Amino acid sequence: MSGKANFWDLITYSVLWIASIALYFWGIPAWVILRDFAWTADTGMDGRTLPNILAVGLFIVTSIGIAKTLPLVLKDRKAKTENNKNAAGAGIKAGDDLYTKIIPLLIFIASAIFIFMFSNFGFPIAVAIMAPVILALLKAKKWYCYVSVYAFAFILFIVFRQVLNVPIP
Repeated sequence: MSGKANFWDLITYSVLWIASIALYFWGIPAWVILRDFAWTADTGMDGRTLPNILAVGLFIVTSIGIAKTLPLVLKDRKAKTENNKNAAGAGIKAGDDLYTKIIPLLIFIASAIFIFMFSNFGFPIAVAIMAPVILALLKAKKWYCYVSVYAFAFILFIVFRQVLNVPIP
């Protein structure tokens, strides 16, 4: 994380932190139906193991994000208050350009399109089409960003399909 953070970063971390708690205690037990699989008896794992790990991971990551972002936001708010006092008579207004204001909405729309493509066309096609779109929205220009996304998607596909025997569309 860079030295800058805004209030919305803190809000996002807080919402995801609350969502991770809700998923762990209320969401996952209701959503995941337990079935008997031959491999679960030997490993102590069941259908809720991976979702629980993800919920705990989300909790840890968002807790770290809150811990890192909160001091920066408080420092930034204090600096903005002083800048606004100094610039009150000069007509100076701090603001972001249009792209930085609309990028979260564009990423959300691209994610929704990805989910639609995933469920209708399958994981490989959805990743092949939507990964470069999302990276382009994020203004990623390095070739290795694109290669690393495809490599990660390939590894996920292999792990779920071959190792965990989870059918992926």
